[in-house]
Amino acid sequence: MDDKKATPPWAKLGALTPQEAYAWFSAKRLVHSFRWSEVWESEHSTAFTVAGMLKEDLLATVHGKLQVAIEEGRDAKWFEEELTPILQQAGWWGRQDIADSDSGEVRSAQLGSPTRLALIYDVNVRQAYAAGRWEQAQRTKATAPYMRYVTMRDERVRKSHAAWDALVLPMDDPFWDTHYPPNGYRCRCIAEPISDDGIQDLKDAGFKVITRRPKITYVEYEKDGQRIKVPAGIDPGFGYNAGKARGQSLADAQTRQRAALPKAIRDAAEKLPAKQARKP
Repeated sequence: MDDKKATPPWAKLGALTPQEAYAWFSAKRLVHSFRWSEVWESEHSTAFTVAGMLKEDLLATVHGKLQVAIEEGRDAKWFEEELTPILQQAGWWGRQDIADSDSGEVRSAQLGSPTRLALIYDVNVRQAYAAGRWEQAQRTKATAPYMRYVTMRDERVRKSHAAWDALVLPMDDPFWDTHYPPNGYRCRCIAEPISDDGIQDLKDAGFKVITRRPKITYVEYEKDGQRIKVPAGIDPGFGYNAGKARGQSLADAQTRQRAALPKAIRDAAEKLPAKQARKP
C-alpha cells in the first residue's frame, strides 16, 4: 500500500495559517547577533535575529515582512522580491566585512542574496508553523495524546529523518524535546497529533506505525570555542521544540522576575488566590 496518502493535506508549507503561528512569531523580540551561533536553539522561541544584521531598522523590516508572509500565506519568492531592493539600498547585500561593536572582531560574511533570503524565509516560517501546530496539539491532548512523525517520503528526505517516519510517541515523551521538526535547514518533516483510534485506523489500513522510542546518539560540534553535543541527524541549533520552548522560556522569565522581588512582596503574592495574583 502506498503510505504517502497518510500524509495530511495541511502538511505542505503554506496550506494554512494557524493563528498560533502568527502570534508565536509576532511576539519575538529583536536581537542583534554577530554570528549565527550567538542565539542558540530554544532562544529562538522568544528572539528574532538574522546573523550579521546589526541595524535594528533592517531587522525590524525583515521581521515585519515575515509577519506578513505568515499571516497572508506569502511564499519565498514574494519575500525575496519585497526585501531585495530594501536591503540593496541599505547596503546589506553581497559578501562584506562586518565588525562586532562589542568585541571589535571583523569577519567576512555573506549578507543579502537570493539564497540567503530563501533560507531566512524557510527557517522562520517553518518554525512558526511548527510552534503553531504544537500549541494546537495541546488543546486536543486529552483525546489525541500522541505525536506522529511524518516526512515527505521522497528522495529529498534525509536518511536520518526517514528513520523516524511513522514514529508515534506520547506527546510528553522527551524525544519531542529535541526531535520535534523541523530538524535542520530545509527540513520538511512535521509532527501531527494522533489518538488511540487514529493509530488503530492506520494499522488497520496497513500503514506503518512505530511505537518504540529510537536510541539517540550524539555528535560533537564546536560552538564558540567549546565542544557541544547534538543529537545525530539534527543540524546544530535545531535540537529543540519550537512550541514547547516558548512556554518554558516565559515560565523561566516569570521565575526570575519573582526571585528579584523583595522577600516580603514574594511572600504576600504567594498567599493570594491564583486569579488575584495574576491581576496587574
